[in-house]
Amino acid sequence: MPIPVARAVSWAPRGCGTFVVMVFRLIYLVTIRMFDALLRTARSDNAVLAELLALRHEAAVLRRQIHGRPRLS
Repeated sequence: MPIPVARAVSWAPRGCGTFVVMVFRLIYLVTIRMFDALLRTARSDNAVLAELLALRHEAAVLRRQIHGRPRLS
């Protein structure tokens, strides 16, 4: 018995031109890029906060090296 071969199936209905398919694809790509840009903007705030925290820690370490550790009394 021969093995059935899968045919390429287009999601576009018959009679639908390639122009419509390209428009849908363009809309999809633009939407994906917009969501990606929004996520990058949200992440950049977190990245700035993480860098600020690291710089504050570095400044505290350098301050301790200059003045020595605080003494507990």
